[in-house]
Amino acid sequence: MQPPFLRGLSEFKENPDRFLGKLKIPGNRETKKEQNLLVYRIQVISKVSLKKGLVKLSKTVIKFPTHVADSIAEVRIVPKCDCYVIEIIYKTTKQLLNPNEMIGAIDLGVDNLMALT
Repeated sequence: MQPPFLRGLSEFKENPDRFLGKLKIPGNRETKKEQNLLVYRIQVISKVSLKKGLVKLSKTVIKFPTHVADSIAEVRIVPKCDCYVIEIIYKTTKQLLNPNEMIGAIDLGVDNLMALT
């Protein structure tokens, strides 16, 4: 039995019309730093602790306070040289400006000190 990539490649040679483009060989992760990354999605974070304002990671004793418990997307534990870094990723919504609002932009230039529009 062939691996899925080789089966797909032989299928591409027989019927190239069924595919959008030529198959590419699957690759590994971009960097070796991401290989040891531990990600806790929102499904595995304790809901009871979140209601109390604490982030508690399942199957660990790690917990810490938060003020915006309802907008947490995931928690990452990233190993560094001599320590671990805990990153909390939050969900945000984009705030669009109304077309009637006053908007200003400053461009620092090389020839001009700045331009204001």
